[in-house]
This record gives sequence, C-alpha cells and structure tokens, in this order.
Amino acid sequence: MSSMIKLCASHELPSKLLELLREGPTTADTLARLTGYSGNSIRERLAILMADGYVTRKLEPRPTSGAHYMWNITAAGDKFRSLPDLQRIKSSPREGQVHQVITTSYPIIGRRDPLVSALFGAGHREAA
Repeated sequence: MSSMIKLCASHELPSKLLELLREGPTTADTLARLTGYSGNSIRERLAILMADGYVTRKLEPRPTSGAHYMWNITAAGDKFRSLPDLQRIKSSPREGQVHQVITTSYPIIGRRDPLVSALFGAGHREAA
C-alpha cells in the first residue's frame, strides 16, 4: 500500500478508493487511514461501489480479534482510471438508506405543548 495520502475531496473519494484497491485487497480501516476519512465514511462509499459492482468484499477470520472484510476491486471497477469516468457513481444515499434531514425553522403553533406546560408551567400567553 501507498504511504499516507492527502485528504481528497468527497467527490474524488470513489476514484481514490479504486486506485488504492488496485494495489491489492485491503480493509476499510486501512483505506480510512490512507485517505484521512473516517472508517464509517469509507464503508458507506465502499457499499455504494459494491452495489454498483465495482468492488467486492470477502469475510476473513483473524486469530485474535474476530473477522474482518477484505475489499477487492472487480473487473468493472478496474476499467475506471480517472474521475470523469466515475461521474456516474453517485455519492448520494441509495434507496432504502436512511439519511438525516436538518430542519432550521419550525412552524409557530400558537399554543404551548401540553407536555411542556406540565413540566414548565403555562406560557406567558396562557397565564393572562
């Protein structure tokens, strides 16, 4: 494997993963260390690449700490050599995957929630 690789942009991560997997099978933790991303980010991106048929994984036992997955590049993944070739690999969540939606504004109800009132008392509008 290569030595430490500079953190790449998120949209470049699939091509960087395929580039590293061309050097041989490796674990997600090793890929995380080499790219500077978290293990969960790498596993999520590898799952997307696996769903598209560009990588495979094989469960291998370890004598000391259970089993782990070794990730390999497939023939389909090996044909991609540059970022423009990978434009069709989506970095968005797949169907069935949960993703978080952040709400920055809330509707005005016009009354205090009954449970909040029970805990903290009636609001200043209700007290009048």
